[in-house]
Amino acid sequence: MKILFLFLFSIALVFPIHALEWENLDQSSRISGRKLSSAYMTGKVVLVSPDETHANSLQELWERYRSNPFILHGSYDKTPAGVTFPVYKEANINGAPAAQMYVVDALGDVVYHGAVIPDAIEAVVISLTNLAVPPDYSSWKKYFEFEAKELPGKALLRLADAAKDKKLKKVAFSNTEKKARQPLEKTLKSNPVFARLAKLESFSSSVKDSNRSKKRQKVSKAQVMQKIKEFEDLKTHENPVVSREAKNCLADLAYAAAEM
Repeated sequence: MKILFLFLFSIALVFPIHALEWENLDQSSRISGRKLSSAYMTGKVVLVSPDETHANSLQELWERYRSNPFILHGSYDKTPAGVTFPVYKEANINGAPAAQMYVVDALGDVVYHGAVIPDAIEAVVISLTNLAVPPDYSSWKKYFEFEAKELPGKALLRLADAAKDKKLKKVAFSNTEKKARQPLEKTLKSNPVFARLAKLESFSSSVKDSNRSKKRQKVSKAQVMQKIKEFEDLKTHENPVVSREAKNCLADLAYAAAEM
């Protein structure tokens, strides 16, 4: 039996996911599924289950949301379960004491910690929904400010989407909010590298959307490989925020291409 051991302080502990130091996320501890890294989890919803009996339920969840900004760690009895989501023998966070399921949202907040799988799944669904469509302007602002610092390409896309949303636009583009956001927005829009990241993020999303919906025109493997080549230079950019976001997008594209 291959078991993933995860440790968490408590649900009251809130911390930014980009600051987490995950141990043992390396080739030697990987049992199956794609190779992960701590940086890859930035801005994504993460669920961890150390209980191999959850394998079948989690496999269904993974198949449903794998095209979303969602990461699932799991453990399972390798032979009979045959699950495809990433499984690591160990993935430790500083501290202890409980090896239970938990869900971390895209802002790095622990939104569930316990042993009830329906509750964990509900937390994942809510977190993914809020990430895609924040319920109010206050939430939108939190995501935007987080992404502006950690995922500038995504931040530019979120800003563009807000301009198309009639209800959100009234608040987000009011004189007061525009003035408060101006320095950050200027930094984002004046950087041509961030604009390239936004294009990369947009293409990565289109690939995921085409895989998720039968109605959408499929993106070809050749198109994906061409985009990987086009943006590959960003992986070694001197700005670590740029290189991390680029690596994350390119990893998604490489994974998508491998499945085509």
